[in-house]
Amino acid sequence: MEGVSFDMHETQKTEPRTRWADRRRRRKRHDDNTGREDRRGQDRSGKVPETIYHLLVQCSFARSCWHLSVLNWSHTPMESFWDWFSHILLQHSSTAQEELLMVLWAIWYARNEVVWRDKSMSAAEVILLARVVLNQWRNAQQRRMGSLLVPTGSRVDLEHWVKPVMGKIKVNVDGAIFASDGRFGAAGVARDSQGRFIEGFTVLRVGCVDSAMAELVGVKEALSWIKRKHWGPVEIETDSLVVVQAVQSTVEIPSPFGLQVAVCRSLLADLPLVSINFVKRSVNKAAHCLARSSCLYPDRVIFFLL
Repeated sequence: MEGVSFDMHETQKTEPRTRWADRRRRRKRHDDNTGREDRRGQDRSGKVPETIYHLLVQCSFARSCWHLSVLNWSHTPMESFWDWFSHILLQHSSTAQEELLMVLWAIWYARNEVVWRDKSMSAAEVILLARVVLNQWRNAQQRRMGSLLVPTGSRVDLEHWVKPVMGKIKVNVDGAIFASDGRFGAAGVARDSQGRFIEGFTVLRVGCVDSAMAELVGVKEALSWIKRKHWGPVEIETDSLVVVQAVQSTVEIPSPFGLQVAVCRSLLADLPLVSINFVKRSVNKAAHCLARSSCLYPDRVIFFLL
C-alpha cells in the first residue's frame, strides 16, 4: 500500500522488548505493593537480600501465612533456609510437615500470581489454597482410584444427578463468567424427591471475578432463596470444591471472597436443615445450563404453572 512501510526485522526486535517491559512494570507494582524486593534483589531499604529464605520465611507476608498455619511458629533467626527448614521438620509431626511443604508452595504461588498476573492474595487465602491442595493429595494417597477429599455427605462417585430422599429438596447451583461483558452470573435449580422441577432462579452481577467467586455467589443466593421459601430439609449441590471447603471451614478469610463466605456461614447457621455438598460437574448439568443463560434472562425466578 502506498505511504505505508513495514520492517519485519524492526518488529521482531521491539515486540520482545515490549513483553519484557510489561513484565518489569508488573514486577515494579509487586515491589511497590509489598515493600520487600526490588529488581536488584534487595528489599526497598537495600539491606535485606532477596533470597529464598527471605521470600518464604522472613518477609512480613510469609510470617502472616505461617502464623495462620498449624505450625504457628515464633520466628527464630537462622543462617539459611535449609537450617530453618530442618529445624521446623524436627519439631513437628508428619501431618504438620505436610502442611509445611504445601504452605511453602502456596507462598511461592502467591508471589508468582502478583508478579506475573497482577493478582494479590491474602495470607488466609494462601493457607486455604495450601489446605485444599493438601487434602486432595492426601485422598489420592488413600484412594488411588478415588477422587478428592471432600466433606461427609458429598457424592463424588456419582456421574449423573440422583433424586433426593423422600421429603427432601435438592438444589443444584452453578456459576458462569461472561468475561467479555465484565459480568458473571449464577443459577439454582430445585427439584423434589420425585425428580420434579419445583423452581429455579438466575442472578447476574457486574464484575470480573474468578469461577470460585461466581460459584460462591450462587450458593449465597440459593441459601437466601431457601430461607425466604422456608424450605427444609434441603441439600445443596455445587461442583466447586473450594466453595464447599471454604464455607464449611472455620478459617477467616479477609478478602471479598471471605466476606461472601461469612455470609454463607451465617445463613447456614440459620438453616439447620440445609446441607451443602460437592458433586462432579456432570451431576450439575441443569444448573450449569441455567447459569449460562443468566446473561439473557437475568434475575429471574422460573417456575411451572400447572
